[in-house]
Amino acid sequence: MTKFFEFISTGFYIGRLKYGPTIATFFSIPLIFFPHKIIIFSFLLILSIIGSYVMVKKTNLNDPQEVVIDEILAYFFIFLFIKVNFMNVILGFLLFRLIDALKPFPIKLIEKIPYLGIILDDLIASVYVILILFINPLKF
Repeated sequence: MTKFFEFISTGFYIGRLKYGPTIATFFSIPLIFFPHKIIIFSFLLILSIIGSYVMVKKTNLNDPQEVVIDEILAYFFIFLFIKVNFMNVILGFLLFRLIDALKPFPIKLIEKIPYLGIILDDLIASVYVILILFINPLKF
């Protein structure tokens, strides 16, 4: 069972690549076009929680870099609230990667929460993206 959650939480081992988080976010784009987004989000959330816990136990690291299911979950989360169209997909991707890299307040603090910090910091980053896209005066 540990191997299964390792496979899932690393985004099918994409997280082991040099730019794993960015690649995983990119490959999550097709998910946002699926119907029943709440069901998919709930499923991803459960997998993220269990997978993060398993990987923290396995690696003895608070936030193993190879875990990328949190990026997939957080990018998907944006499109629960934002209309899916070409510009929003591109802007959402760029803004999410930028905010995730910069980790503005309180993201840096939240990521230190054991286990759940892995997921929560990216979800907070996605909330920032949602707010930016929501107040976007160009309204893509």
